[in-house]
Amino acid sequence: MNGPDGDQGEGTADLVAGLTVWAVLIPESLAYASIAGVSPVLGLYTIRQGSPDD
Repeated sequence: MNGPDGDQGEGTADLVAGLTVWAVLIPESLAYASIAGVSPVLGLYTIRQGSPDD
């Protein structure tokens, strides 16, 4: 993978960062939905929703 300037290391770092965020957000959103007593699918929707500034 190449970054915007052709540096392969940056693309790899971005991929690792993205996978790390994904690995944390999925279980966290499912857990919060369970605590709130709503469907776990709604917890997954909140990941996509993001903040109002997005």
